[in-house]
Amino acid sequence: MLQVNNEWVYEDLDEKNIIELVEQFRAGKTPKVGPQIDRNLCEGPKGRTSLTKEFSPEYTIDRDFAAAKKKWEEKIAEEERKKAEMETKKREQAKAAEEAAQKARAADKK
Repeated sequence: MLQVNNEWVYEDLDEKNIIELVEQFRAGKTPKVGPQIDRNLCEGPKGRTSLTKEFSPEYTIDRDFAAAKKKWEEKIAEEERKKAEMETKKREQAKAAEEAAQKARAADKK
């Protein structure tokens, strides 16, 4: 990629088309801006791979976004509940370990 005068961008350059660009600038011409190969602006080498159909006002969305949001919120709540249970279990295990250590120290003192 080459940017000229902090404005125009020339893409998909190789040794041959860089020389052509420089020659056009020397001749006072303005080279074609953008891709220097047969490519439509930002499309990749395979062309357009998404949004391939024209938008139609008659197009309807058949997905229930409210149900999808509810399902997502339920999943998040379940994950948070599981995380809280794990934290509680860790605290209980730490408390039990501390109590066992205290009993062992008390037994050692006797």
